[in-house]
Amino acid sequence: MSIHLVGGGRDESLCAAVLAPFVREAMDAAHPAEPVIALLLVLEEDDDSSIERFRSVLVAAGAPVASVRVEAIVEGESFNAAAVDGVHGVFVGGGLTPAYHDAIIGIAPQIRAAVDAGVPYAGFSAGAAVAASRAIVGGYLLDGVIVAPEDTGEELDDLDVRDGLGLVPGSIDVHAAQWGTLSRIVAAVDAGLTPLGVAVDEHTAYVVHPDGRTRVRGVGRAWKAAASTSGVEVTIGSRRPRFVPEDFEPPTSLAAPGFRLEPLGPQHNASDLAAWSSSIAHIRSTASYPDDGWPPLEGMTPDENLVDLVRHSADFVAKKGFTFTVLDPDDDHVIGCVYLYPSSSPDFDVSVQSWVSADRAELDGPLADAVAAWIDADWPWTRLDRYGR
Repeated sequence: MSIHLVGGGRDESLCAAVLAPFVREAMDAAHPAEPVIALLLVLEEDDDSSIERFRSVLVAAGAPVASVRVEAIVEGESFNAAAVDGVHGVFVGGGLTPAYHDAIIGIAPQIRAAVDAGVPYAGFSAGAAVAASRAIVGGYLLDGVIVAPEDTGEELDDLDVRDGLGLVPGSIDVHAAQWGTLSRIVAAVDAGLTPLGVAVDEHTAYVVHPDGRTRVRGVGRAWKAAASTSGVEVTIGSRRPRFVPEDFEPPTSLAAPGFRLEPLGPQHNASDLAAWSSSIAHIRSTASYPDDGWPPLEGMTPDENLVDLVRHSADFVAKKGFTFTVLDPDDDHVIGCVYLYPSSSPDFDVSVQSWVSADRAELDGPLADAVAAWIDADWPWTRLDRYGR
């Protein structure tokens, strides 16, 4: 299951939106039973609002009210390992980050074991910071130099980086754009206190999937800082509209007179290579086929072509793009290809390209028209870039 790290924020609907995938993962982990989501909070002595605030956010994200199991302690106390026993999701809320670190670090092995067993984790503000391998718990000075606004110090002066829960590599800082903490994480990376860091905006989740893939959800950005030969390099991740809805199941076949389609994969390598390498000039002259240097005039080796097929297959699984091989209807002989990928233009939803081998040139138009009709009937896009077809 995934790690969902939220940079904070007070808008319940925006926070619920970025936490909804965490709740769904917890419900999947419990299915068919009702989930148990542990809500871990470290409260100030006079805090009478945080429990209801965070419970309400989880419920707004889709959690059944009865599924939220509150585990609340006051600053200076520590969580017992029983806090995460038998749960299907772990949610660690926000507050004073050093207090959260002191309270939770003792049950780090139990939390890691739960995540390894398929339990999703969500951290909100402090809960996100302590989830990292190297937890930035506070401070605004580094060697006497101001590296962040003093108000972000979490009652600490000197930058304090400690071993965290170890759920994600490097460090996580929060309230990035709102509090100006990006400079703190850059300073920590530059000083060698952490190998890399991500500063997450409010109402934004930085999500780390089990296979290491990351994505950004919400209205803000995740600012990634990593050491480079010239110092520290910062890159920006932000939410992009999904190519297809998350629950959309893409069609995997199309049959028409003269051809049939199925997802392109490594099993097609030899026949695919033979089809396009015998038709380079024809493909490059195909009406509306953009000249982006493919097919390469020099051809490819089988291993090089296989790399392309593996990439397209992975894109299909991830729903980032859909590539179909065009087959002879009577056998597995490859006679062309269809590509459905996000358009680089804001005026279109999808880029639609296709080619057929030179010996099946008469199918070029019928293939393109059949794919356009198929998209209209079975796919979620309405604005097709057919490159003038």
